[in-house]
Amino acid sequence: DRNSIILKCYSENLFVDNWHPPYNHLNPAWILRTSPAHNTVLINGKGHEYVNGLEGTNASLARAEVVREKITKDYAIVSSDAAPAYRLVIKNVKNVMRTFLAVPELKFLVVVDTLKMEQGKAAFQARWFIDNEDGEGKIELNGSRFVFIRPQALLMGVCAGDHGVKLTQSTFPVPKKFGVFPYMDVSAGRKGQRITLITAAAALQKGSAPAGLSIRPVESGWEVTGKISGKEIRVTVSTQTLIPVLSVKSA
Repeated sequence: DRNSIILKCYSENLFVDNWHPPYNHLNPAWILRTSPAHNTVLINGKGHEYVNGLEGTNASLARAEVVREKITKDYAIVSSDAAPAYRLVIKNVKNVMRTFLAVPELKFLVVVDTLKMEQGKAAFQARWFIDNEDGEGKIELNGSRFVFIRPQALLMGVCAGDHGVKLTQSTFPVPKKFGVFPYMDVSAGRKGQRITLITAAAALQKGSAPAGLSIRPVESGWEVTGKISGKEIRVTVSTQTLIPVLSVKSA
């Protein structure tokens, strides 16, 4: 689960690691331990390297490295490259960069996923799971927009990408007796050698006014704007370098 993100807000798990995966690799639900069952990215439908379970849950060879971070009193920005983990499965991967911005006061999050291949083109997608252990987790999609719904909170978001973007939802392929694990895939519209996906979202208490979020292309990359609980925020995402540069302005 390198570069996977967990999000908890208003007593709800909105981006979640799936609960209680079994230790026995012969159990059909053991695949909940692998990276496709986490909030991370897939390249050509594949996650990064993980153990085969024959020796239990011994350490994986997969690793990721934080390559840049900025922490202020208002927000945090962290960039991490998981290419070494994915390169164990897909040899011609050069970079698998995840950059996230968290603004705690606004309960606001921006995630920028960037893939760069050494050669050739690949399919690229980001996967997001909602907590459904109690059967109360729901996902609603509308074009490039989504809502993750829990009894006490929801997560409203919008996605974009430089190769187009397509949002789909499904459940992870394990027998229902082990649980139902709904997720959303944010997929690039076509294959590419270098691809960027952006997911912006705000967590809200049930009954709150909707968050107004948008993403639009600009000369340097992208601009994300939001109006959340009466406050406005604008984030410029420069994708001219491999590690995105995020500039934050709020009012």
